[in-house]
Amino acid sequence: GYGLNAQQVLLPAFMAAYTGRSAGKISLKTIPGLLQMMPNWQLRFSGLRNLGFVERNFRSLSLNHSYRALYSLGSYSGNPEYSDVREAALMARDRQNNFIPEWNVTSVSITEQFSPLLGLDMTFNNQLSLRVELRKSRMVTLSLANIQITETLHDEYIFGVGYTFAEIPSFLRPLAGNAPAASSRLTMRGDFSLRDSKAFLRRLDQEAQPSQGQRVATLKLSAEYVLNNNFTLSAFYDRMVNDPFVSTAYKTSNATFGFSLRFSMFQF
Repeated sequence: GYGLNAQQVLLPAFMAAYTGRSAGKISLKTIPGLLQMMPNWQLRFSGLRNLGFVERNFRSLSLNHSYRALYSLGSYSGNPEYSDVREAALMARDRQNNFIPEWNVTSVSITEQFSPLLGLDMTFNNQLSLRVELRKSRMVTLSLANIQITETLHDEYIFGVGYTFAEIPSFLRPLAGNAPAASSRLTMRGDFSLRDSKAFLRRLDQEAQPSQGQRVATLKLSAEYVLNNNFTLSAFYDRMVNDPFVSTAYKTSNATFGFSLRFSMFQF
């Protein structure tokens, strides 16, 4: 009643294989209960700010790390032919001679994200800011329709830099006639990321086959100019280059740019 491709066999085996736990500790329930949930976390350490060298040269310095995991069912429905009575269950079997499960599930997936695995944010005393991050993620999906596993892996490297020019004389005055002219502020930022993505198809009786993959390079530039308390001018430029790993796809690139003017009204 429990063949190799039976749902009651595949789901616990999938959980054991891709969570790194012993099969004897995996629940046999299709829908895990609250006690099977694992914690997610987010850590931020700024204790380096207390060191003498860091305190003299940095306004802020922090290390970041976070982990998030999600187990989800694609869709499921109750099986009207299922019975929790043992004698009745022995008679309720499908075409493969497997016991009919309580729930019909189309697919299940596990998504894991280290966002970031390791990140460093620092702001110098001269208004210069730097950001470095390493991110990793994985998504594994088991399709019970064709007994196939799709695994997608992502590795991303991010480097960002920013600078704020403060106390720039403004050529605009506030709407209130008696209010003094405010100094302008210009904030510029650039972020560059390199992301590798690979996808594999796996079957129980075959080796893994790479299905697709690409390397995506992204450049984001932005500037925000605070003219005064009422006007803010923003501009951005984004460019993305997609370089596929497989020969069946083409290299593509996209660029977008734009600007906006924000007007704020204050009541005095």
